[in-house]
Amino acid sequence: NFNVFDHMREDESKGTRSMQQRGSLLLTLLGLSLTVPLLLSCG
Repeated sequence: NFNVFDHMREDESKGTRSMQQRGSLLLTLLGLSLTVPLLLSCG
């Protein structure tokens, strides 16, 4: 039983980590999509 709980905890930590990575990637993409048009219009 203890082993099962440990595995579940590991899976949860991995899931949250991947979610954070996806969020940061989405934020960077959003930032690029906002800054690129500004740079183009300025140039």
